[in-house]
Amino acid sequence: MLLKPGRGGLRNRSVTPIGRIDASQARTIAEEQTNSLEEGLKQASQPGSALSILLQDDFHAVTAYGPLPSDVVTMVANVDINVDALKGCVDHITGYACVWSRNVCYVWNFARRTAALPTCYSFPCPLSNTNSVLVNTLAPLPLACLISHFSNTSNSTRREPGLLLVSPTGELRAWDSLSLALSGVDKFATIQIQLQDAELVRCLQPLTSCPGSFILATSHTRLFRISISPGMSGRPTVISSLMSRSTTWGTKLGSLIRWGQAYDPKAGIVALAVSPPLEGDTSMGGGEAWALEVTGNLQRWKLNFSSGSERFVWEKEINAIILESLGWTPEVDILTMTERIEFTLLDLKVTYTRDLAVLISYIDSSQVDQAQSSVQPRSYAIVILEVLSSSSLPVVSHTVKAKHREYPDPRPETAPSLSLPNGGPAAFIVFPERVVCLSLSEGTDFEEIVSLSSQANNRIIGNGAAPLAIRAIQDKSDKPPTLKFITTSSGILEIELNPVELEKLGTNVVQEQIARDTYRLKTQLEQAVFFGDNTANPVEFNLQADLIGDLSTAAEQLSKEVLSSSAAHLPPIVDLRVQLADRIARLQLLIRFINLTGMLNKVPKPGKRRLLSDLELLAATNALWLHHNNKINALSHSGRRSRTVLSEVIMTYMNSLGQNSDEDMIRSFFRNHASAIVQILVNVQAKLKTTLSNKSNKLHTRSSQLMEANEILLTVYNAAITIRQTHSKTFDLKDDTSTECWTSTLNLLDILQSHCEATLEILQQRAREFGPAMDDDPGRFGADSASLLMDDDDDSNGGSSDKSKWLHHTLKDQLTELVEKSLAMMKERSSFTESTLGTNHPEAKSLQERYLRLRPQLIFGLVKVKRQARAITLAEEQRDFRTLVELCHSLAPSETKQKERVYISRYKEEFAFQLYQWYVEHGRYHELLSQDPVYAPLITSFLDRMQYGKVSWIHDLAIDRFDHASQVLLNEAESEKNLADQKIMLSLGKLCQVAQIDDGEHLDSEKVLQDIELVDDRLDILQAQLKLSDLCQSILESQPQYSLLSVDQQVDILRQHLAPNLVDRPAFGQLFDRYVRQIIAGDALRIEDLIEFYGLKANLDEQVEDFVIALDVFSRAKDLVPGRAQLALKSVWRRIYIHEDWQALKKSSNLSDQDLITCLKSTALYHVLSSSIDPNDSGKVGQPISSPNESFFDPTVSLNDDLAIRFPDHSLSELEQLSKDYQFENRKLQEAIESGGVWEYYGEIVRLIRESDSLSDGGVGDVTMMSE
Repeated sequence: MLLKPGRGGLRNRSVTPIGRIDASQARTIAEEQTNSLEEGLKQASQPGSALSILLQDDFHAVTAYGPLPSDVVTMVANVDINVDALKGCVDHITGYACVWSRNVCYVWNFARRTAALPTCYSFPCPLSNTNSVLVNTLAPLPLACLISHFSNTSNSTRREPGLLLVSPTGELRAWDSLSLALSGVDKFATIQIQLQDAELVRCLQPLTSCPGSFILATSHTRLFRISISPGMSGRPTVISSLMSRSTTWGTKLGSLIRWGQAYDPKAGIVALAVSPPLEGDTSMGGGEAWALEVTGNLQRWKLNFSSGSERFVWEKEINAIILESLGWTPEVDILTMTERIEFTLLDLKVTYTRDLAVLISYIDSSQVDQAQSSVQPRSYAIVILEVLSSSSLPVVSHTVKAKHREYPDPRPETAPSLSLPNGGPAAFIVFPERVVCLSLSEGTDFEEIVSLSSQANNRIIGNGAAPLAIRAIQDKSDKPPTLKFITTSSGILEIELNPVELEKLGTNVVQEQIARDTYRLKTQLEQAVFFGDNTANPVEFNLQADLIGDLSTAAEQLSKEVLSSSAAHLPPIVDLRVQLADRIARLQLLIRFINLTGMLNKVPKPGKRRLLSDLELLAATNALWLHHNNKINALSHSGRRSRTVLSEVIMTYMNSLGQNSDEDMIRSFFRNHASAIVQILVNVQAKLKTTLSNKSNKLHTRSSQLMEANEILLTVYNAAITIRQTHSKTFDLKDDTSTECWTSTLNLLDILQSHCEATLEILQQRAREFGPAMDDDPGRFGADSASLLMDDDDDSNGGSSDKSKWLHHTLKDQLTELVEKSLAMMKERSSFTESTLGTNHPEAKSLQERYLRLRPQLIFGLVKVKRQARAITLAEEQRDFRTLVELCHSLAPSETKQKERVYISRYKEEFAFQLYQWYVEHGRYHELLSQDPVYAPLITSFLDRMQYGKVSWIHDLAIDRFDHASQVLLNEAESEKNLADQKIMLSLGKLCQVAQIDDGEHLDSEKVLQDIELVDDRLDILQAQLKLSDLCQSILESQPQYSLLSVDQQVDILRQHLAPNLVDRPAFGQLFDRYVRQIIAGDALRIEDLIEFYGLKANLDEQVEDFVIALDVFSRAKDLVPGRAQLALKSVWRRIYIHEDWQALKKSSNLSDQDLITCLKSTALYHVLSSSIDPNDSGKVGQPISSPNESFFDPTVSLNDDLAIRFPDHSLSELEQLSKDYQFENRKLQEAIESGGVWEYYGEIVRLIRESDSLSDGGVGDVTMMSE
């Protein structure tokens, strides 16, 4: 069986699929597959039967070649392979294999392909005649070799081979024919090799070009030639002769040194190799023999088969050149290299180019972590020596270093060996548990590792490959290189390599190397996915810890191939149910394998998400096919139309791809186009939109088409979500929001929303058309959705048919699922966007707003179709507590209260706050404030957080939190526009201040008095506003038909009565009108507006006291901005000074002093100063005073700063008009100072006030004018 190069060309594989339809079918298929492989391992030798392929890719294939005979199986079962030594070999020349222990050797024909197990021959082994513990421990087994009676290059008739056994101490036994084991096993020839003291037999090498001839090597570096020929009475003739070499003083000295030494099973010659004669060249005679000594010496011998003689050529030391090949550089001398690198010679083979391949193991101390244990893994290399010249030293051609490293095996007979089928270039390093496959071609980077699983119970005990035949032209064999090896538990296995891959050179281009390494990783994943799914497979599938290549890319490529059914090793299954289930199982095995090897961390999160997405898409495809398959089965049995919405959409899609119409395009889609599931959903939605928009379609047609479209969408989502929930932890994606899920892309969110809206609309249409009968129990109609593909007139009877009711209820169920999926996917998308873009990103905000907007709409949609219970449950799941509150209040009152208690207990603040907010919004303050006392902390927290002061103070009083109630009331009073309400709040706030005084605190304490004084000031200011309100009200009520007056008319009347002085100040007149409108409306004026209003009034007659009120308000206002406070103070005093006609007073004549005093006492200035100057302390004033010179308005500063801030709603032109009125007042004040003598009158009025006070108090004091 030849191994063909190219993708998938190793062997055509036929295995039982592992697809899983359901639990029972999955177990059946798995059992069939296991039984199939086990049977293949046992019966692979049957004629005509295909070998059971255990592993296959573009690089190599591993097959179960044949079973072990029952005798061998019994022997292996009765020994401990970790303690007892076993050995075997596979002879390609004779077609026989043998396995032997210390006592017995079993031989059978492994190449014969018969139905029955081959005959197994048993032979007794010669035992060592020494009691040396070293010999019995390190070299306990004899050497064995089959005796071929024909040359591998001759055309002589084959006959049954014989057997040669040699004990470590030199006892030789030879049987001429294997069949003697059946009737005359004692008919063997035996001789004793003439060994020296403490000398042991180390190696046995047949001369394949000379049947019956062997070379035997010893621990004293001596070689013996063994010749076996047919003899009398069935016993062969055996001749042993020492291969002599010239005796030198060195050889004599070596013999003397070894005299009397103990046995050393590891000394001497470690490996033998024979180079057969060149085809067509008789000059070489019998070819050459090579002996490799453990010390590093290499012996070369010329052989002559015709004469049976040999000639020693030379002996060279090769340690130095091997050491150099392992890492020598000009900067490092050979002594340093010797100290750094410790190596061991293991095996020797002749290549097809007549070079020598030397297998070595080594440890480079510069690459060893000294912190590790003393036992270090060893590296391995094959050193190619050019030895064609008979005179010069061997030269290293190149070195092939294996990437694999192995710990030394302490068990007996476990040394690694080298095998070169046909002399190369394929090379196999055989370890007890694995085989490393390499290429000897220089510049290649080929390396494959085949390991056994269950290594505690299974190991390699022997191997064999096609022998070397040197050709005249240095061409390689045209046969694929193979190696057969014997395992203790799995019989004979065969490795076959792809010769094309063996010759591919490595590359120095980084990208090319990465691509190669990644492709190699992909093949390793393929092996595990397509061959590692069966526990009966003896081959181990693994990924190396130091793997190179992009594992994520490799896994994704394989996943895509499985998704599209383009993977090379997918079994050809016709039944789509089984084929889809098999592909799903392959993808599950892929991630499970990566997990088991500990390499999942090598795959980034986006790669894991893509792998999981492929599995979800395939699961959705499988579910969609099962749905479609069931529906077309039902339709075909009923004789109705077989075209469904899904089939029509798929046909349209496949036609758009230009698919061959001769094949079944529906099955082709499900087999090869699983990745197009999303596009199918898009096309279904487009088709549905066309159907629903066509008003000529009957309601039943639109309903049934909608039902089918919903089924498709929900089938896909249910399958994908189920797979995700089951496997997200395996993919290390549980609760992951950093990667995008295909199920929540924006186009699919739109599709889900569209289906929700369409379904709700159709249900409402049906309810309107058919009435409440649609909600009757549809239980007695027990069909599936396929039966709803009815005639168009099924709704013609008013929707009373069972089918119509069933359709209606099905649409309701679908709407419920669609709402669930839509909300879940919006949350999923929102979480992803916030995780990757941030919560403040416009897209994240838009998605969150969409979710919060649609969530209540979708949930209330369920209420509209009488699925209120599910709506409540969904609101709970989505934690939409506002919607949950509204749903609760749509229930009966008793049920509402019960649910409120349950939800408050379960969700605490999250639900309670939404409930309380709902109470506030609906004005149900009584229900809010009459909650059970146990909920008082929640209500307190809600009211404090939401700052509902108008309500919270009542709750504060209920829980005796008077301090907080006072603060809340006072704060609310500041923002309250209604004067009456403000007065109540201030009064209650003052009462709460008094109520919070502790028993030990007195009412007249400084802090208490300060707090109460602040409230009193605010009450006084409020009283000033109420006085204005009463004044305006009295003026208006005095007018005839007052109730019929418009607001503008009321404003005009009040300006005529209160501010006739503003005729020459129009901007102030407009300001006055605005204030009047507020007073009429009952709204409170701001402090500055109140002061301004009192100053703008004419304040005639008894209203002159209003100037004092303005100053009193100013003195009680504690939160005025300093700059604007001065503007207000100056304005009041400026209007006091210009209130009188001082020039007319000054020009008056014939006035007595008493008349003048009387005139001065009637002025506004006198009234204000009388109230401002403190009568008890001449150094203080009761109200803030601003002298005439300090009362001017500064237009340069105030216009840009104070005025613009004072009147923020005024335009620039309006501010300029105000500034002009202020300057008009400035001019009048200037006239009063310059020509009216206001300063003189000011001083006189102060004197009069002081004199009046002193007369009443009995003293006189000085007056110092103060200004703020």
